[in-house]
Amino acid sequence: MVNETSRPLLEVKNLHTRFTTHRGLVRAVNGISFEIREGELVGLVGETGCGKSVTARSVLGLIRPPGRIVEGEINFEGNNLRDLSRREFRNLRGTGISFVPQNPWGALNPILRIERQFRNVIRAHTNASKQECWDMSLAMLESVGIQGPERILKGYAHQLSGGMAQRVVMAIALVLNPRLVIADEPTTGLDVTIQRQILDMVMELLERDRRAMLLVTHDLGVVAQYCHRVIVMYAGKIVESGPVSEVFVSPAHPYTQALLAAIPRPGHDLVSLRGRVPSLVDYPTGCPFKDRCDHAFEPCEGTEPLLRELSVDRRFACHLEKGVTQSGAR
Repeated sequence: MVNETSRPLLEVKNLHTRFTTHRGLVRAVNGISFEIREGELVGLVGETGCGKSVTARSVLGLIRPPGRIVEGEINFEGNNLRDLSRREFRNLRGTGISFVPQNPWGALNPILRIERQFRNVIRAHTNASKQECWDMSLAMLESVGIQGPERILKGYAHQLSGGMAQRVVMAIALVLNPRLVIADEPTTGLDVTIQRQILDMVMELLERDRRAMLLVTHDLGVVAQYCHRVIVMYAGKIVESGPVSEVFVSPAHPYTQALLAAIPRPGHDLVSLRGRVPSLVDYPTGCPFKDRCDHAFEPCEGTEPLLRELSVDRRFACHLEKGVTQSGAR
């Protein structure tokens, strides 16, 4: 059960992240604010190019030139992470915040045994002996459902299947009991059955130990099944956020409605979302979704809608007074 009265574990305020390219300045993240509380599982959704992964990497301090955070605060347990040195940030990763990347093969070192990779992470933050590292690694692999973990620890990344490699990466991310886990499309490319097995186990571990997670994903079904709240991003902005049980039943923003309508359903025609995400270099005036929106009207052309309250714990950014599903026609 999420404690809604406690101070947020993570609080992001007015975050702006930019990338300098030969085509111009890319406005990847444009003034977003959100929070995650202890024990809360939050889904971050949107199409490719909406700023989800850049948001995750901004929180983790992984933005490097030509990218930079130009404005905003990222507070973790009350401390602004933007004030930390690179060394202090490295000390925080793994113990306070951990990261599960999309590609396990990019995260695992191909020339080191899995046991050595666990040990490197553990010893970067503790004075554990070699035997203690082995025991911690063994226990963590067992907790993510790996049978015969001794064999895995003695082997190399290339000997693992895709599903097994992702379990190993998740085990490494969780081995030091971080308070917050940020996972960027952690099961992309895996068989649906394997995907659900991994997510079931990870979510059980998170909830058992009161850890929080920010799950970046395209899969709205995963968010519906596992997450408490959802944040919908479009063109580097948050356009809607709130409890999954409310947003998915009664979406307020036309973009959220369009994403949900595009989910394939047995016995129904496939619905596509027309158009594409606007250029983040030549950023549009007014509402960035207006050219794809069936509800666009005069204010959408010249005025950018601000994120505002719809109800308790629900926010949306649209010129429709009460949202598309409650306002009906404009």
